[in-house]
Amino acid sequence: MLRRRDRPSPDPAPSVEPAPPPVTLAFAGAGTISVIHGMAAAVAGLPVVAVASRGIDRAEERASQVGAAAVPYRDLPAGAGAVVVATSPGSHARLAHQAIDAGCAVLVEKPLCTTLADADALVAAEDAGARVLYG
Repeated sequence: MLRRRDRPSPDPAPSVEPAPPPVTLAFAGAGTISVIHGMAAAVAGLPVVAVASRGIDRAEERASQVGAAAVPYRDLPAGAGAVVVATSPGSHARLAHQAIDAGCAVLVEKPLCTTLADADALVAAEDAGARVLYG
C-alpha cells in the first residue's frame, strides 16, 4: 500500500516563457502594396512605426492610415525591426541594404533587384546572416 508520501510527485507545471514583443515594421513605399501589407500587419498584430515615400504627402497619408510616422527614405528604418521594401524596382537594392545595415529583417517585393550584381549582393548578405525575404 502506497502512502501519500510514497507516491511519485506529479511533474511541475511547465514554465511558460513570456512572448517576445511583436516585430515593428517600416514600409518603404506608400503605394497600393503598402496598403496590403498594412492590412496584413494589422491582422497579425504587428505595429507599423514608419512609412517612407518619395513624396512626404503620400507618406503622411499612408502613415495616418496605420498610425505610423511619415519619414524620408534616408531615415529608414526609423526604429523598426523589419522593413518592407515596396518601392519602384530601381531602389530595392539600396533600401534593402540600408535596412540590413541597420540590423533589420527585410522583405523585398518583386522584382528583387534590377541587376544581377544587386541581386547577388543581397543573396551574399543573406548568406552572411542578414534576414532577407523576397516575393
